[in-house]
Amino acid sequence: MFDVFALYNRPDDVDLFNEHYASVHAPLTRKMPGLQEFVWGVAESDTDLHVVARMTFADEASADAGLGSPEGKAAVDDLANFADAGVTILRVPRH
Repeated sequence: MFDVFALYNRPDDVDLFNEHYASVHAPLTRKMPGLQEFVWGVAESDTDLHVVARMTFADEASADAGLGSPEGKAAVDDLANFADAGVTILRVPRH
């Protein structure tokens, strides 16, 4: 298994971010080929992070293919529409 985590910094307009993420970005992400599981949530702790998402693929090659697909590129391109506070992407193989 191979996970890709997206750690989104807290935006100035949380409501606008949440609306866009739930109605536009999450559905784009779910369309990626090879994606086995996609979960996300809003951080409840007092931190600079706002949303944490996990995308699970069978292996690293599947993750690369999914992220490099037209659907994956659409999700990556969408970041410019709402993630102006920044996002960190972590690629994590499971052991």
